[in-house]
Amino acid sequence: MAQAEKRLQHRRRHIMSNIRRNPDQSPENLPLLRVVERQLDSFQHDRIETLALRSGICWRELGELSAGYLKKTVATCTTKQLVPPLVHPTTNVLCSSVEDMLDATTTFYSDLYSPEPIDQNTIDELLESLPPELHLSSLDKTRLQSPITFDDILIGVSHSSPKSSPGTDGIPYEILKLIVSHSDCREIVLAVYNNALSCGSFPEPWNDTCVSLLPKKGNLSDLHNWRPISLINTDAKVFTRIINSRMIRCTSKFCLSVPNWFCAQPVYR
Repeated sequence: MAQAEKRLQHRRRHIMSNIRRNPDQSPENLPLLRVVERQLDSFQHDRIETLALRSGICWRELGELSAGYLKKTVATCTTKQLVPPLVHPTTNVLCSSVEDMLDATTTFYSDLYSPEPIDQNTIDELLESLPPELHLSSLDKTRLQSPITFDDILIGVSHSSPKSSPGTDGIPYEILKLIVSHSDCREIVLAVYNNALSCGSFPEPWNDTCVSLLPKKGNLSDLHNWRPISLINTDAKVFTRIINSRMIRCTSKFCLSVPNWFCAQPVYR
């Protein structure tokens, strides 16, 4: 494509040169110039769309077509994806190989997110001491355990941000909505979600999570200056969103004395 565009640019310059040298031949040259310029516009449009995809730009104000801006965005995204050598949290040695950097990262976040031991007897005492008004009613228990309907799934998919990053399967919400809405997939989707709810039987991909590191301010060789985000498959996130919405409906009445941010409103009703 680059070679073809170069030839068109050369052709355009040649035609414009002829027009300047021989104005009397403009009626013959102008139609040729318009054809060449339309072809060049087509090449530019294709290049801009490719750059927009690579830069992650989903929306461009007033049809902005700045190739320079998009190229800069691509370069910035590429730079942000590069992780410099990391200091191992145990040995304090600077790790530069992929294997050592992965080991440093795994060690750091394994220590950070390892749960502290709990006293089960204390938890049992706390739960037994709760007054009756803080117990879930029979109706609430039924609502929490009621089968997931097809409408629940559709609403969960529709209310998800299209800009949300997919998980390891690479399926975004737009594609998931097409799959879920297909008539041949309806019964399969319902079976998967209700097996997860009633039996705790989760599809294997739901157990796979990809952790991506986003840089913060400061020395990036220090893992404290990276923010981890978990990339979970979109169908699994829809399931957790359904469960979360049910729990909020049933427990919001117990949260009257705490700040509003603690008991957020349901994502959908």
